Amino acid sequence: MIHDRKAVLGMPIKLLIIVVILSISIPIVYNALEVNEESMMKTKMDRECERITECVRDVYYSGIGSIRTIDTELPQGCELIIGGKDADAYTMRSYYEGKRISTAYMDEPVVRFDDELTISGQTRLRIGVGLDDERYVIKVSIV
Repeated sequence: MIHDRKAVLGMPIKLLIIVVILSISIPIVYNALEVNEESMMKTKMDRECERITECVRDVYYSGIGSIRTIDTELPQGCELIIGGKDADAYTMRSYYEGKRISTAYMDEPVVRFDDELTISGQTRLRIGVGLDDERYVIKVSIV
């Protein structure tokens, strides 16, 4: 009987220890999963940026008047902003749930985008090259 009484009295302490361990570990595991999801989205977005960059290179080196189309597929919750004003005209910025996760720079060739364009989901882009102030400029539009 004494052995059973000690076991029953020790049970609340064991439960308390389990609750403390779970309350500490659950937020850590949740945060790790959230960071992993963001990392996966960044990888997918970087891959799409690289595909667009390759298309821009093809058009740029083909000369004025060249046009290519490319189908993009961005993950749900992601958005890509191509071009912009000032220094952003040379970039593609990736966002996941409103937070910037990466920036791709047009550094080879160094060429700027004509206007800012925001895309998400499945999109077909038309990419062409034109001339602006005697410099090549990339024109991107949704088809």
